[in-house]
Amino acid sequence: MLKLAPLRVENPHSHDYRNAPVSSGLPVPPDYDLRDTNRLQLLDELGRRVPAQFLPLAWYANAASIKWVLVSFLADVPANAERLFSLQISESKDSAHPVQSLIAEASEAAGTVDTGVLRLSIGKNEGLFPMS
Repeated sequence: MLKLAPLRVENPHSHDYRNAPVSSGLPVPPDYDLRDTNRLQLLDELGRRVPAQFLPLAWYANAASIKWVLVSFLADVPANAERLFSLQISESKDSAHPVQSLIAEASEAAGTVDTGVLRLSIGKNEGLFPMS
């Protein structure tokens, strides 16, 4: 793992932050050769993976590798405290979090979408546009 950047989220208030939205743009050194965001992961201070979204903001002149990336996530931070996170890049060209194919299927009774993280099923007589 290559450590790209530490991220510190501070809470100077007397109440806890719960699911506080955090976004930060970070530079990526050219020698990291980051060509997509699949190799990125955000870890907390205990090394646990934190769900996050990554969006390339700028590319190097060759348009092959990412120069700046936006990381967005939700953080819980106790009152008058801080949390430390770490944005890391897998050294392997393989994805740090493999992308599962989106699966959508329909049956007589319902339509189902499975993203690998979320599975949603809607009956044909439910939702905004019931099917007859």
